[in-house]
Amino acid sequence: MEAGISLSRAALLLVDVQRDLLHEDGALARVGLPTLRTEDRQRLLSQYRELVAAMRHAGRPIVWVKTALRADLVDSGHARSWLEPRREAAGEFLVEGSWVAELMDGLPVESSDYVVVKKSRILRNVHARKLIVTGGATTGCVWATVQDGLALGYDMTVVADAVYPPGAAGLAALARWCPVRPATDVLAELAADPVEE
Repeated sequence: MEAGISLSRAALLLVDVQRDLLHEDGALARVGLPTLRTEDRQRLLSQYRELVAAMRHAGRPIVWVKTALRADLVDSGHARSWLEPRREAAGEFLVEGSWVAELMDGLPVESSDYVVVKKSRILRNVHARKLIVTGGATTGCVWATVQDGLALGYDMTVVADAVYPPGAAGLAALARWCPVRPATDVLAELAADPVEE
């Protein structure tokens, strides 16, 4: 473990500093969680601003990590048993695009910062077991997606003429790991396969 902080290799991550989680009118405050006093909230916001200023001064990256969920919770990694009571008691909870899902007021967010929205468990929540992969690049993200999917136990199929760059040499390598098939075959199979209940 490295001692101290080397600013030349550091980035600041600010995780879930959102209204629903910290604001006095946010969902957690409305259901009594956490018990955050006004002075504690102000101290936290002040510390965030100081840390951001120090990182900006050093020219280092600032990454705001947000939770923003679809209203149907399909993209949530949280158990419904944890989310539903909060939604029932407080109404909207971290719904994407809503006032409550936005970052706290007074935070020095700039256009040069990075904003990452956490999404998780979508495939598991929609009960997908077989993944049809398209897009690119074949030897980059498509390859990594196939490898990760296989490691997680998904059946993977790559659509050969729906990846880029066209005719990439990486398709032959992918074919050792999973089926690589033309779109016409995949479409025909999808049309012939009844939807499972």
